[in-house]
Amino acid sequence: MPVCQGIGNLLNRMKKSIVELNIFHSNTSSAIDENEIKIELISTRIFLLFLVVFLGILTGYISEIQLYKQYSTIISCPCTTVSFPYEQFLNVKVTYHQICQSIYTTQFWINLIKSSSIIQQPSPTFRYLGGPLFQLLTSFCSLTNTTIDQGLNNFYKTLFISGTVMSLEIFRKQTDELIELFISSTTNSFTRSLDIIRDATHHNGIISGLLTNFDYSVQSYKTPRNIILYSTLSDYHTFTDSTSNCSCLDSPSCIIPIYVNNGNSFLVPGMYAGCFVVEALLQSNLICLYNQSCIDDLRYALNTSATNLTTTALDLTLPTQYQPNTTINDILSKLMVEQWINTTSHRDYYNQCNPIQCQYSYVGKNDFITVITTIIGLIGGLITILKVVVPRLVAKIRSFQHRQNTERVPIRTRIVGLWIQLKILIIKLNLFHSDVDVSEDEIKGEIISTRVYVILLVLSILTLTIYRLQVKIIQTITIQSPSYTKYLELHEIYSSSLTCPCTNIGIEQGNFINIDATFHQVCQNDLIQSGQGHLQFVASWCRLANESLRDGRLVFNSQQLITQEVLSIDILEKEVQSLSILFFTSTISTFVRSLSIVHETIHMNALQNGFQTNFYPQITGTFPLLNLVTATVIYPPNACSCAVYSTCTAPNIFPVQNNSNTIIFTFPGLLTGCYLDESTFQSTLQCYYNQTCLDTVHHFLQSTLSTNITALNRTVDSQYNETSIIRDIVNNMMIENWTAVAFHQSFYETCQPSLCTYSYQTQNSISAVITIVIQLVGGLTVLLKILVPKIVKIFRSSRCIHHENTTQGFSINQIFIKIKDFVKNFNLFHSKISFQTNLQRQIQFEVMSTRLFIFLFIVSLSIFVILISLIPVKQTVTFDKPSYENYSILYKQQNQSLECSCTTLSIEYKQFLQVKVNRTHQICQSIYITDQWILFISQHPYVLYVRDFRILGPSFFRALASLCTLTAQAISDELIAFHTQQFVTRYVISFDLFQEQVRSSIEYFITSTTLNFIRSLQLVRDTTQGNILFATRGTNMMFTFTVPDNKTVILSTLYTLYGNSSSLCSCQDTSQCVNQSRIYTNYTGETIKYSLPGMYAGCFVVEALLQSNLICLYNQSCIDDLRYALNASATNLTITALDLTLPTQYQPNTSINDILSKLMVEQWINTTSHRDYYNQCNPIQCQYSYVGKNDFITVITTIIGLIGGLNTILRFVTPRLIKIYSKYQTNRVQPFIGE
Repeated sequence: MPVCQGIGNLLNRMKKSIVELNIFHSNTSSAIDENEIKIELISTRIFLLFLVVFLGILTGYISEIQLYKQYSTIISCPCTTVSFPYEQFLNVKVTYHQICQSIYTTQFWINLIKSSSIIQQPSPTFRYLGGPLFQLLTSFCSLTNTTIDQGLNNFYKTLFISGTVMSLEIFRKQTDELIELFISSTTNSFTRSLDIIRDATHHNGIISGLLTNFDYSVQSYKTPRNIILYSTLSDYHTFTDSTSNCSCLDSPSCIIPIYVNNGNSFLVPGMYAGCFVVEALLQSNLICLYNQSCIDDLRYALNTSATNLTTTALDLTLPTQYQPNTTINDILSKLMVEQWINTTSHRDYYNQCNPIQCQYSYVGKNDFITVITTIIGLIGGLITILKVVVPRLVAKIRSFQHRQNTERVPIRTRIVGLWIQLKILIIKLNLFHSDVDVSEDEIKGEIISTRVYVILLVLSILTLTIYRLQVKIIQTITIQSPSYTKYLELHEIYSSSLTCPCTNIGIEQGNFINIDATFHQVCQNDLIQSGQGHLQFVASWCRLANESLRDGRLVFNSQQLITQEVLSIDILEKEVQSLSILFFTSTISTFVRSLSIVHETIHMNALQNGFQTNFYPQITGTFPLLNLVTATVIYPPNACSCAVYSTCTAPNIFPVQNNSNTIIFTFPGLLTGCYLDESTFQSTLQCYYNQTCLDTVHHFLQSTLSTNITALNRTVDSQYNETSIIRDIVNNMMIENWTAVAFHQSFYETCQPSLCTYSYQTQNSISAVITIVIQLVGGLTVLLKILVPKIVKIFRSSRCIHHENTTQGFSINQIFIKIKDFVKNFNLFHSKISFQTNLQRQIQFEVMSTRLFIFLFIVSLSIFVILISLIPVKQTVTFDKPSYENYSILYKQQNQSLECSCTTLSIEYKQFLQVKVNRTHQICQSIYITDQWILFISQHPYVLYVRDFRILGPSFFRALASLCTLTAQAISDELIAFHTQQFVTRYVISFDLFQEQVRSSIEYFITSTTLNFIRSLQLVRDTTQGNILFATRGTNMMFTFTVPDNKTVILSTLYTLYGNSSSLCSCQDTSQCVNQSRIYTNYTGETIKYSLPGMYAGCFVVEALLQSNLICLYNQSCIDDLRYALNASATNLTITALDLTLPTQYQPNTSINDILSKLMVEQWINTTSHRDYYNQCNPIQCQYSYVGKNDFITVITTIIGLIGGLNTILRFVTPRLIKIYSKYQTNRVQPFIGE
């Protein structure tokens, strides 16, 4: 079996080679010393053992470095854009209840109902109430649609914060939560605004023009001169059915079923009549409209069956979340929405996040080139050291064992012996011993070279070691996934350098902040539960304040604190303090502004209440020559007229019957006035802090207050006192104090730092220094072994040259021959052979080995040099704390790759941006919105026609002044909120991009502020029209009377008509009906004295105002003509026209509605500073990258480390390769001898 025999022979040869392997073979003696050979063999085996062990340890240490230590199995893709608007990856579509797309919310259906009605006495019939009910339902469909559309526009512009790419599951969960929050907050805001309107309308006792909440009666009485006069009385209406009675005094929610006609002709299922149209509608349902038979019966009862209008029942087969008997209130509480459909794109989100790189971590090893390069560097050093240490260590051990077998030598003798041996060793040490016979002078040169070599090697090692030990380095320690307790320990010691980067850079505030408030004690007192009038308003404001806090807290909790790293306890508390102050301020301002818009609109429209505290109908004359006029209430002591001022108030005085006497009781702190809301604002709670006062009120007035009501506690700690006016309390949202508590541990756990690092200054560790020294020793020894002998030889030759007796010149040919001989005979592997038999062949092998060694050495070194120095390497240039000027220069040079990481990701706009209104429309600073002007146009010595400018003008300009005030307040509040919003960037953005983003933010702010204000006002306007609220002076409805029995006077109402005989507009159909505002010569309105260009009178003051323009006020002649028509030319009041020369974006004939659509603003100005933004961003360093090569120092250091290793490896490998090659060649040329 030749194969098996061949393998056996190979194994035997390998075994023999290993056993006889002698790295330390001495060639200096021809004699064979068995003991010396034995020492060399042992040294070889120990050397190999140490080499393998040390290489294993050092290589394992190097190759087991962890590349990434945080979350070893999780992929991480840092976003380059950490904030971007929702609209970039999210879209929400809405489907509404089918009623909003049906015939029943169109003017065709509403007109159909109205066409069946005739002028009649107010009655709870469908003919009388059906039109207003469906008109208001139509308005709700339109309002909710607008609310959602504008809300979505704002929502889409909201910034989504993401530090790293979220997984699909987390992304979907978070976007679903955001949409749910948007739906909830939008719904709550709408319903709360509607609640404010409903409360203000009811508590102010505003009359429904349909007379469904108040009943009016006219009582006659005789004067002492037997003249019959009349007085009008009003009282809350009471709805009566078969089971109970319900008074609109007790609740605005009283309802009764609705019939088409009086006499219970046809009951409309699901429809009701109530105190107000809105209250009746909210409690109604659509069950009849889902039934075709019901609709047909309804049309038959209305006598409209023949009308060419298709009225198909609502589709019961359509998928819906509502039932046919679901109330409108329940449908409206969901904004009339059937379904929200959201479409989110994780791909679009990923693209917006725009990660430059993704990484995942695992416990791995260094790359192959790094490991190989390091091993080669270590081999040279280790072999050099071990070759010196191991043989001597073995020799000493064997010498020690030999001495144990001989007689003991005195210690002194042994020390002297060791000293002599050491001295001989130092004197005779020759590391450059030649393997051939040389002269004594050459041996001396070798010894000198040895000494120089040792000195230089020791000095180099010492210098390098001392340098490495003395160099101060910043030692950075990383703690993986530290617990909160560990964080606190580290912060206590290393607070100045400790950083813990957050995994979540956007932390929802609700996770670590608790916001709460304590309300004024009146909100928890039983007073407001059973009280009426003023106390009903107080109770309403308490409830609305609580809801505002609840909804505001919901939004606040969902907002994010942006931070790159864990904030310390002190910094977090300051941040929370700042956030909470902003929350309190914005929540209060929003609450107060919502109340203001509603209350001001009621006042602007001069709505009449049933309390008869501002206006009331009055019958004058004697039968049959009776006349109905609207009387104005005037309050002492300054004769304040509700026709001019809606804020008139006076002490609340009651005539009280005490036994047979009538006494006047003044309610302490309580005022009465034109409107209950305004008089409540100006009142105090003084009496309610005094138990005696409360008991007196209950006794004299027989009030509805419970007998066991307890007064407010004076000893309770409060920022208010007994005489604080209620307006001040309401303007603080009924709140005593706020609390904001930060939970640092919750913040830390939500931040989720994967690691914490801290730094301190120290020296290089011993292990690091030893590793570096070992790597360099191999290269140093090779270089020194080559250089030192040559330098010494040159130095010694120069000293002996003068001993030469003659000088021999060499020709160029001789020099070339010598060089050729040197190259030809150059031998790095020269050995002294004891037996001269194969001397020539041995030298040949050695020369061949030398040439192969040189070739392999140059090739290997060249390859490594190329890998290290020529392979493209991404070079990063870093600039620490660059100034703004330096940044600007760098950006111009490296705008494509320059990155400056922000240390502060989130910056408030106010730190670098200021937005303000430079100018509002000049009307808002003019005399025309002042009390002087309003008093000027309201003075008249005699009775005027009801639509005379002198009657309606004060309300017109008072409303204009209110719009100026409301818009200014809205802008002020929103600017405060805007300036505290966060501008989020991970890196410094360029000047151009900065300007573009800021411009976009400002435009969005202006648009959203405008739309929010207009939408709030529109809700009040639509609800006012839908409720058919009664405006004074007969602008939308007017009282009329009949005397059916020539004795009893019955009041009723009629819709007001505008226009002329050829084109009439009824306030029943629309609130937009207007006529030009005029001054009449008498109270009958037959003769027009002066018509005011651009100014109108209409159903409601606000509606007429919005359609008007200021063209007359820009014309001095028009103003002079107006003064003349007012009979006020001689009045000492300077009235100057508006200035046409001022720069403006409006025309004189621009409508007030168009001016209001821009919040009465002429010009916005903003000041932005990219420098301030840069400083706030506070980049610690900027860097840019380019493709380059390793620097010279790195290349040289690595080459030196490689030289020693390559030399050692190739010296071992090359001779053996030549030997194998030689045997192979010998076998090939051996002749075959046949038999």
